[in-house]
Amino acid sequence: MHVRKTLNPFYNQVNDMRDEDKTKNQLLSELRELRHKNSELEGKEISLKQGEGELIETKNHLDNIIESSLDGIVVGDSTGNIVRVNRSFLQMIGYQPDEVYGKHVMELSITEEGVYKSTTGESVTVDEEFFNDARKATHEKLLKEGKVANWETYYLRKDRKIVPVEMNLTFIYNEEEEVTGSVGIVRDITERKRVTASLKKSEQKYHNLIELASAGILVAENDTITQVNKTAEEIYGYGKDELIGQSPSVLSPEKYKEHHRKILLDILTSGKADKMIFEEEGLRKDGSLVPIEISFTLEVEKENMIIAVVRDISERRKAEEERSRLLDELKDKNKELEQLVYIASHDLRSPLVNVQGFSNELEQAFKYVQSILFHSEDVSERVKETLAPTLNEDIPEAIHYILTSIAKMDSLLAGLLRLSRLGRAALNIKSLNMDRIVGDITKSFEYQAKEAGVTLKVEPLPPCRGDETQINQVFSNLIDNALKYRKPSRPGIIAIGGSRENGNAVYYVEDDGIGIAPEHQNKIYELFHRLDPKATQGEGLGLAITRRILDRHTGKIWVKSEQGKGSTFFVSLPAN
Repeated sequence: MHVRKTLNPFYNQVNDMRDEDKTKNQLLSELRELRHKNSELEGKEISLKQGEGELIETKNHLDNIIESSLDGIVVGDSTGNIVRVNRSFLQMIGYQPDEVYGKHVMELSITEEGVYKSTTGESVTVDEEFFNDARKATHEKLLKEGKVANWETYYLRKDRKIVPVEMNLTFIYNEEEEVTGSVGIVRDITERKRVTASLKKSEQKYHNLIELASAGILVAENDTITQVNKTAEEIYGYGKDELIGQSPSVLSPEKYKEHHRKILLDILTSGKADKMIFEEEGLRKDGSLVPIEISFTLEVEKENMIIAVVRDISERRKAEEERSRLLDELKDKNKELEQLVYIASHDLRSPLVNVQGFSNELEQAFKYVQSILFHSEDVSERVKETLAPTLNEDIPEAIHYILTSIAKMDSLLAGLLRLSRLGRAALNIKSLNMDRIVGDITKSFEYQAKEAGVTLKVEPLPPCRGDETQINQVFSNLIDNALKYRKPSRPGIIAIGGSRENGNAVYYVEDDGIGIAPEHQNKIYELFHRLDPKATQGEGLGLAITRRILDRHTGKIWVKSEQGKGSTFFVSLPAN
């Protein structure tokens, strides 16, 4: 008993120690748990700091995107009031940031009804109170319609000018589908509006040009007529409403449809046709045919759009038929005239030869009579004196005039005969070496030129096509005229040259002679016209024959001249 009492304190101490160990273990366990939780908290704190950094980085990135955007950006709160804008938006509306923050996102916009003077860029007057209510109503309507809205409107700048804009508004919602804000993308469409207006104006101008065109114009797309002008209505006898929606084939007679089909197929596949303009007949509404000229064009911007330009050539056909009739008539008349000239020049020469022959006999007979009268002793001196004026002057003068006129008439008839033969002569067209031909001609004139004190200068000449005999006559006539109409008071120069021009060989014969007065320059090609009949010989047919020859060669002749200083004749002939 005593021992037990003695050991009790020891037992109690042991128990107390056991309780202390238990508490210590518990504390260690709790400490370990706290350390674990602390580690977790430290990890979360690091993650939170990293997330915060990333969030700041993202925000900065978004800020840079917003500020660098060329479009205006407007951020609104849940009530639609502006809480942020970017630089482009401020430049667009002309305000400073503190002047727009707190305003409703719709407050700066203005509808067309609110613009009393609606031309873009001009000052405007606005009923602010009325349209503030209208803007808010519009905002409420957008909220009901959906999360994204897109429309065109106008913004009123601080300087009271309007700017047309395209607005794209996106609403931001929370998990409870409540609006917490909005983001608006605003794009200035002034240039787009200008281009659209310009395009509309151009289209109207294009439409007016089509409507006012003297030719008929039809536009077809996918084998369906989509546009017709007034002239086309008149040509085909249809109204515009009757043609639009129809196939173009309703305007073509059956014999042309296959031809048109091939043309259109060729245009659509290659973008062009072998022959772009055709003359044919169009089918009118009443079934009659109208002669037309038609061309097809592929619209470059639309692959299946064909534009047809149609002209009514009824009057042209009538004119061509009349022209053909007149040409045939003129051809017959020319033939008759040539025959008449030939017959006149040929048949008149026979009696002229008789007149000439008998005049020569009369002259010989007169000389015989004259010798008898003046040398016979049977005739008194008084009779001789009385007959002397008649025998020595009157009759010889009359016979001289008769013979001179006969020679003149013979020369004229020979010229007419030559001219008539020229019209009937067949042409032997070939390539001509003009250096050789003109060289031979100038050699034949060397003696005359030397006697007249004239120098002939010939430059290298381009070849041409023509009849050698007749072209030889052309240049012979021109050189002969230059020699005839030289200025005797000074040594003369005749220069001959040429060049190629626009597919033709153009030659010139230049002299420094007496020249041609302006009033005579259009007459020198007439039959028998001579500048100075007394001073020069010839029948006045040289230039008339020259022009006739060149007409037959589809050539031309013209002159540049100044009286007293000389003349230059130009001749144009087809080149090789």
